[in-house]
Amino acid sequence: MNSYSQQGEDRWICDNLTEEINYLTSSGTGTFVDIGAGDGQADSNTFAFEQMGWQGIAIDPEPRHTIPLFRNRKNPLVAAISNKSGIFPYWIAPHPTLSGFHNNCESQQRMYIPTFTLKQVVEAYGIRHINLLSVDVEGSELEVLCDLGELLPDIVIVEWPIVGKEPLIELFKGYKLVHTNVGNLIFKRKNP
Repeated sequence: MNSYSQQGEDRWICDNLTEEINYLTSSGTGTFVDIGAGDGQADSNTFAFEQMGWQGIAIDPEPRHTIPLFRNRKNPLVAAISNKSGIFPYWIAPHPTLSGFHNNCESQQRMYIPTFTLKQVVEAYGIRHINLLSVDVEGSELEVLCDLGELLPDIVIVEWPIVGKEPLIELFKGYKLVHTNVGNLIFKRKNP
């Protein structure tokens, strides 16, 4: 398996959650949702799983990612995910992977983008269960994740340095923190 994740998260999951990953891959039932997918391939936590036959959605609102996202992924969606739907200001950073809902530097430009809740997107795409959820949204992780409701993904990869570990650990009480690196936490649901 080729690893595309920034810190090898995809490989870590395949190497350490082998039984679940092998079953989902061989049965053709693996489903992912990638929020903050970037260009869909570079630093992607889900691209390798899509290459192994998993189905899912790669979501990113950054305009500079639109063309590569459509080129690289089977099911791209150009939108933002948050706890409210509507049209909201989005800050374009000099480097596309740093854009988001928070104005983090003076050189950012503002634009307005469509925003949906995770529940709305999952329902619109007919996804009944998420095996792998990846969230990398430059400090808006809690806004995205507070809408999980009954979705209860089996595995969650979430960027933590801006939000902090403790709020995410508190949010995922029914999960076990199985891996930590400099950029992401990986949680596994205790009773899938």
